[in-house]
Amino acid sequence: MPPVERDAISTRLLSMELLVRIHTHPFDLSVCLYPLVFQVCSQLIFASILVHMRGKYPFRISSTEKGALARPGIYTIVEDVVAVDGGEELKFRQILDARYCSNRPIQILLQRLGWAWGFSGLAVAIALLVLIGMVPNMEASFVIGWIIPWAWAAVLSLLTRSMTKAALACEESAPIT
Repeated sequence: MPPVERDAISTRLLSMELLVRIHTHPFDLSVCLYPLVFQVCSQLIFASILVHMRGKYPFRISSTEKGALARPGIYTIVEDVVAVDGGEELKFRQILDARYCSNRPIQILLQRLGWAWGFSGLAVAIALLVLIGMVPNMEASFVIGWIIPWAWAAVLSLLTRSMTKAALACEESAPIT
């Protein structure tokens, strides 16, 4: 079964399980999102710190071997999403690795994106946990809890796009060595 079909089936099964669980034991589902955002963004920041310190991986992460220099967390996300979910597999991993290792503008871009998504995501997750805890109206907290993360993701997506265009322009203007 192709990865895309497997993901679609898994998503449907998880959704059905959540619907049954919420129907039998109601709770504020919007609260589940923020610990996840906090955890993912913390990993992006930790990976960026490792890259900044020129740290090495203590174990294999994705296709990067144990003992290799750390890569930005965004690198791992891009690698896995395109290679696995996009069906490009080993071919894409090799191309991305070669480009990352030989291309300083791409290294800088991925590091900056890791910092941007990591710190902004932590700020949004913490602010929303506090804000939702202070809002007495459950409907209002639900609306806040869903609109703000989508707005954050939209703004950061636009920032990612402009940063990527700038990095590609810098890459094109750089002399080939």
